[in-house]
Amino acid sequence: MQIDLEELKQIIPYVKLKEDNSYLISYPCFINYFKLKDRLSKQDLICSAFMIYGWMPTILKKIDYTNIDKIVDLFNKAKSSDNILTEIEIKSLKPFTNNSLVGLSKLLHFINPNVYPIWDSKICKYFFF
Repeated sequence: MQIDLEELKQIIPYVKLKEDNSYLISYPCFINYFKLKDRLSKQDLICSAFMIYGWMPTILKKIDYTNIDKIVDLFNKAKSSDNILTEIEIKSLKPFTNNSLVGLSKLLHFINPNVYPIWDSKICKYFFF
């Protein structure tokens, strides 16, 4: 299935969200938080993983700290607009975010919103189940 961008553009003006919507308020704050960081540290990633889970119905129960230095390097690679993570690299980051592709997609999106889209559970089910 392919998304028809022209059809999507026609629908967008009719989508109405309340101005006090927590996602609308927090989204630019999250984007700016990562934009201000030249390089992400271990502490940045741990704090931001919990921050991102504030957007999800479940709490972050497990972060896999195994190979944390490699994880930091991969997230910093994702931060660079010149680099796109490979499928293998993305799979290696998934355990860091509760083994959730949805959680990982949100974190990658805020780190580099021009490259990585947010995948919700419905999109994941469509492609993987």
